[in-house]
Amino acid sequence: MGELVETLCFRLHIEEGERWRLKQARMDARAFANHAWAMRELGYSEGEIVDAVTPTEQSFIKNSAQAVVRKACDAYDAYQSALNTWHNSSNQSDLPKPQPPATNSLGAFPLVMHHGEGYELHVRDDNRVGYRISTQPYQEKVRGFLRGANEDLDRVKTALDSSSEVAVGRAEVVYREGVYYLHVPIRLLC
Repeated sequence: MGELVETLCFRLHIEEGERWRLKQARMDARAFANHAWAMRELGYSEGEIVDAVTPTEQSFIKNSAQAVVRKACDAYDAYQSALNTWHNSSNQSDLPKPQPPATNSLGAFPLVMHHGEGYELHVRDDNRVGYRISTQPYQEKVRGFLRGANEDLDRVKTALDSSSEVAVGRAEVVYREGVYYLHVPIRLLC
């Protein structure tokens, strides 16, 4: 039994909570990602790195930190695979050499969260898809609703229905050109 995954992109309309919390969480995620890449370079497995993640109790949600580490390990593995392909290529001079993941400590990293823990989606009374994002344990949440294509919003509503064979997965908060977005994977078990 496999699964099909499609990622839908929604703009976050913030109604409650502070916008800076999303930025701070993305900056905090960068430290976890950099640490994961350094440990991968030293030969640690993804499981060992995930087990080693210990955010301070008030700074970051542990499951979100582990999700960030998994995304960082995936990026590192993709880089290594591309680098190996490039090294084994007969026409290296025609192809650009793959670059390692950026570890600039000043930049942000996507905030990766599990549904029901770091973020939660729900259908509101006004029929919009509402969200709650927890950037830090026991702190103010960021709340609002998603903006996007009607057909994509309908697919999320279907995925939120417990009787559906479709489910939402690990989402990412990203920032592009002054706007926060939530990338929501929709999984269909087949």
